[in-house]
Amino acid sequence: VPRWNPRTLDVRGGEVLVDLKSDVTPDVLREIRARGGRILNAFERHRAIRCWVPVRQIEGLAAHPGVSRISPAAEATTHVGAVSSRNFRGFRQWSRITC
Repeated sequence: VPRWNPRTLDVRGGEVLVDLKSDVTPDVLREIRARGGRILNAFERHRAIRCWVPVRQIEGLAAHPGVSRISPAAEATTHVGAVSSRNFRGFRQWSRITC
């Protein structure tokens, strides 16, 4: 069983925010709720579910046959590169042409 770094977990009130790689089926969604989980979103096409799950329920949820993987919720990041007024002017010109 892989260990999670506690510094990277978003834990609130005994729940942890996780991403599941899973079939998005009524059975899996029901299992999450039955274990006290709160589903934030689910994308069948990507086999992805983001939810809050009680810490003590993670292993049991991972044992469900429809769940492939549970990991700490990924943080959104952006990378825009170097920002300068010159780059911004170029972007404005490009966006007028393409939009």
